[in-house]
Amino acid sequence: VMHERMDPQAMNPAEVSAQMMYLSTWLRGLVSREANVDYARNLTVDVGKIFADLDARANRAKVSKSSKLSNEMMLSRATKATTEDDVHKENEHLKPRTNQSVQTDAIQLPVLDELPSPQKLPKGNNGQGASETQQLVPFPISVTVNLTEGSPLVLVNGCIEAASLLKKSDIVRIYDARESLNWELASDPKLDDVLSFELVSGYDHSKIKAQEAKSRYDALNRLCYPYKKELIVTPVKSTAEHLRAFEDPSRHVASDMDESHHSPLHLRGARIWKLIPKENDTRTQWRVDYDDGIIPWDNCYAGLNAFEEHFRVRVSLDMIEKQCIDSPYPLERAVHQQRIQFFEKVPFLEVIDEAFHAVCRWHPKGTLIDNVKWAKLCRQMRFLSNMKNSKHEIDMAFVRHSDARKLDLVRFHSILDDIASMQHPELTKENALIKTVWSSIVTLTDVNAMMWKEAKAMALRHESVRVCAETRIAAFVRKEIQESKYKEMKSAALIIQKQMRQVFAR
Repeated sequence: VMHERMDPQAMNPAEVSAQMMYLSTWLRGLVSREANVDYARNLTVDVGKIFADLDARANRAKVSKSSKLSNEMMLSRATKATTEDDVHKENEHLKPRTNQSVQTDAIQLPVLDELPSPQKLPKGNNGQGASETQQLVPFPISVTVNLTEGSPLVLVNGCIEAASLLKKSDIVRIYDARESLNWELASDPKLDDVLSFELVSGYDHSKIKAQEAKSRYDALNRLCYPYKKELIVTPVKSTAEHLRAFEDPSRHVASDMDESHHSPLHLRGARIWKLIPKENDTRTQWRVDYDDGIIPWDNCYAGLNAFEEHFRVRVSLDMIEKQCIDSPYPLERAVHQQRIQFFEKVPFLEVIDEAFHAVCRWHPKGTLIDNVKWAKLCRQMRFLSNMKNSKHEIDMAFVRHSDARKLDLVRFHSILDDIASMQHPELTKENALIKTVWSSIVTLTDVNAMMWKEAKAMALRHESVRVCAETRIAAFVRKEIQESKYKEMKSAALIIQKQMRQVFAR
């Protein structure tokens, strides 16, 4: 208020209205009466920035107004030219025909609707491309990164050995393996005070924020309006609406009537993936889903009074569950048990049993598997895809093992053994079944959910046993220390009593 630009005597009446001049006079009088005027006049550094922003906004408004007028003039000229062209076309039949040269070479027109997919990187994409067009998949790097939106500098958390997999010109994805943009490394990771590297361009988090906003919008519509299917489709938003959708209450925001200014978004502990050729990726589908971070971690014991007791020690499962959450760092360096370590230790027969019950729950629900459900299962799992006449072999296997065109649990086990032996004839019967189950059966939605739930339960159980054992050992050690101190103090007291009795006896 006390800035020199707000002085009514310095204002130009042609540019400032009388109401604004009166308001400035009233505010300056109020500040001079209620506050320290000398102190207020010294606060001119930040106020100068505000006036600079106001001047810049006024200039932008003038430029936008002039550009709008120029666009209107160009549109009117184009309309006039189109009208003249139509008149010429109408009178074209009155003109004499002349010889025209014809271009016989093929013209290469750009295809506008063929855009590159997120995993196919065109050559030279301004720091976000690959050296050649090929299908790439994200492979996790066992480190986390800290970065700021708009800055190319990335700080690495974790061991140097894992970060050594990153090299200059590698393509990486940050924070989300499937929704993130592709970022190219401008330098190798180097260790100064901290391990860090740089990107070719500043990091942009807008795509992930837009996807999160879309997911929230769709989820709210499904919950609030389940009977209105058309509301589930997210409408197309303008750029300004997208910017407003990115507003996060955890970020500092300074807003006014026209626009909002965000402070940079700081990401801490974000995961990172390196894009590698798909033919070099030997992971199974369940491991790919886990590495991409799409397997949810549910806090089942949060707020529950659930305990595990071992060695006469009780431990809260809520605390154990928080300790065993998935870690992005190498498994050999994990402090607590991880569910990924127990996924392949789920009993093999339980996996097949759950697959049978999952297929039985398909519509129409029942207790047995008919030929329709069996054919659907084979199509989804791609059974016998390496054979020419796979459909005939699958039908014949069903005929051999079914009873009244139905499969019960025992017959389901036997038909899977038969299919696995035909699909992997080079392996033994047991190894062929194991490979078939781990490559296809575990990808069923219900089976996959059951296995991750069981793996998590096994991890919590092992962690609780370890914590209870540590607590019992620590208690035993403290007991021994206290007993030794007590015995030492008791012997010292007896010696002192003996000496004192001898002194009093004299």
